[in-house]
Amino acid sequence: MRLFNLAVKYSGASQTRLSTATGIAQGHVSLIIRGRRQVTDLEVYEWIATGLGLPDHARMLFGLAPVDLASPTGDHDDNHQEQADELTARIEAAAAIDPVMVMILSTDTNNLRLLDRRLGGVAIADKMRAQITQVERAHQHAVRPGIRTQLAHVLAETSSLAGWQAINTGALNDAWDHYEHAKAAAREADDPAILGDETTCRAALDQAAALLSEGDADPDMPYLSVNTHHLGRWRGACLVRFGDPGTVEDLRSALAGMDGTYNRAESGVRCDLGHALLVRGEPEAAQPHIQRAQHLATMTGSRRQRRRIEELARAVKRSLH
Repeated sequence: MRLFNLAVKYSGASQTRLSTATGIAQGHVSLIIRGRRQVTDLEVYEWIATGLGLPDHARMLFGLAPVDLASPTGDHDDNHQEQADELTARIEAAAAIDPVMVMILSTDTNNLRLLDRRLGGVAIADKMRAQITQVERAHQHAVRPGIRTQLAHVLAETSSLAGWQAINTGALNDAWDHYEHAKAAAREADDPAILGDETTCRAALDQAAALLSEGDADPDMPYLSVNTHHLGRWRGACLVRFGDPGTVEDLRSALAGMDGTYNRAESGVRCDLGHALLVRGEPEAAQPHIQRAQHLATMTGSRRQRRRIEELARAVKRSLH
């Protein structure tokens, strides 16, 4: 039975473990794995499915009733064997993914991040959907624990990027779904760097400033551009909400270090800087930053930024009159 072979090959299950889980004698398990004994009794299939914890959709592919009786009954006619073969093929395809393939998928996500930085999410929406589908499919059918964890990391990054893009286009329901998927994947990856913790924001910013190394990139976090200017941008974006007096200088430092390729990020920095200057009672200084932010937000298709900029522009106009 190929299901036993897959369990042994990709999850490391021993014959003893399979025997204990299914209630089938170890000797019989050995014969089944070696192809010297065929499983024909539906009751034995039921033992195996229950012992291995097969989900309902997999149980139905073997002609078994779902545990959840409210779930769809599935198709047990001529398509049954075709569906079983398809499931097996997907598991075997996912099992063939190695660290090099994971690196390629991660690189693809990072390339989409670079395109998003310059063009905005609208321009690469189709590419993002295709990437999420590809990573999700590989992760869903992965059976090797180490590879599955790495794929979960890539999925968390990809879904987070998609969530951020959805926020920028005003698709809030889509953003919620993407972030929920990202959080679930991040928990499986067991990586706090991609899961996040809002409550330690200020302490984390101070710690980041103390630990910041030379250069613009960290090979362990290719999805982040790390230097003093970008840290100033993030710090300013966080602390402007708290009315921190040092926010203006953080944001000016960040703006001075922008290299012209971070169009959406520059829009955010100028928006935050205009906000901070307006709070300080300097509407004249805020006005050119708001105007430039509006131009960049329109170019990158960020509805979220445009709405915020429009509110700030009205506030500046009221202050000047």
